[in-house]
Amino acid sequence: MFEAVISQGVILKKIFDAVKELCTDVNFTLSSTGIRLQAMDSSHVSLVVLEMNAMDSSSCFKRYRCDKEYVLGFNMANVTKILRLMGSEDRLTLLAHPDTDYVEFVFDTPSQLVRARLRQIEADKKKDCRKKPTVSKTGGGKKKAKKDKGEDGEDEKDEDDDVKDEDADEKEEDKMDEDEGKSKPSTKDVKMEDGETNELEFDDDDDLDDGDDDEKETLANVDEKIRKDSWKPDRSSRIKMKLMDIETEQLGLPQDTDYQCTAKIPASDFQRICRDMAGFGDTIKISCNRNGITFSVQGDVGEGEVFLKPKKAKKDENQSENVTVVVKEAVELSFALRYLNYFTRATPLTDFVELSMNEGTPVRVKYTLLDNRDNAGSLCFYLAPKLDEGEGEQDN
Repeated sequence: MFEAVISQGVILKKIFDAVKELCTDVNFTLSSTGIRLQAMDSSHVSLVVLEMNAMDSSSCFKRYRCDKEYVLGFNMANVTKILRLMGSEDRLTLLAHPDTDYVEFVFDTPSQLVRARLRQIEADKKKDCRKKPTVSKTGGGKKKAKKDKGEDGEDEKDEDDDVKDEDADEKEEDKMDEDEGKSKPSTKDVKMEDGETNELEFDDDDDLDDGDDDEKETLANVDEKIRKDSWKPDRSSRIKMKLMDIETEQLGLPQDTDYQCTAKIPASDFQRICRDMAGFGDTIKISCNRNGITFSVQGDVGEGEVFLKPKKAKKDENQSENVTVVVKEAVELSFALRYLNYFTRATPLTDFVELSMNEGTPVRVKYTLLDNRDNAGSLCFYLAPKLDEGEGEQDN
């Protein structure tokens, strides 16, 4: 039996959306270590390799079981139609049984309270990543007061008294608000890190017992259920899809390739560059050296160039704009923009994309699956470079 539970089912939807334009029918190989896909486009110019690791604690899977190796043949158009029925916050379960010709998709929709908490947790993560240190106004006021103490000690004393009175008033108001909150059993308060309160309101008739009349739903209970992925769905959908018998050959990819040049840039920047450059020509030249990475295009309309230099943001700055370039030897290769634009459909998966190049070999375009954690798995695209004469096999 095969069973895989993905808490963020939308990850699989993003993967299929990124691959569906390149491949029509694909084989998924399921094993005890995870899920793997290897497929080529119809022109045999680009290669897609998906790896979803199940052995690491940071993997995409909340639960994973595979008693033996399976090979499931999927039609990309059919799977895409099924995944469109899944909500953005649904939990996805994949089921396959021996000696059956179908795979089962289960979509579990969380309750209103769980959905709200999931959104808030995600918002808090983004806020923590972009939080900048702030200077305490109280501390600044004290320093100023000490500086002016010699000039007017009486005014300083009055000012301190006013501050104490204000603090006492605030404590009294907080106590009143707390007492008032206790008298409203139909409201759940979720405390934010910056002191704000986000209220999740329910009708008086809503059942918050989760199957037990004596145990009311609390924020701590919700967080524990999210952590263990043990929440009960408000709605559950089951869909069976027939499998296909697809004959494909597995290509041997070199492991741990020592690339001459590796650049890690924001995925949104790479998507925008490929999209904008397509208006000037069909072929893009990528040059990588110690100064940075350059994307250039020449065509009938004109020519364009974008240069990205290495950049590392400070700890208190936005880290999503970092540019990292590791060069052992300068590399310059040309590629078909048409395929690179297909690859950029994987941009929603992660914040960064990694471009790895060797002279005369296919470029590797790598997207990690979960919060830029390599151990969770990756979606990689390989594209053969164009020939110097401009008559490469990518021209079709």
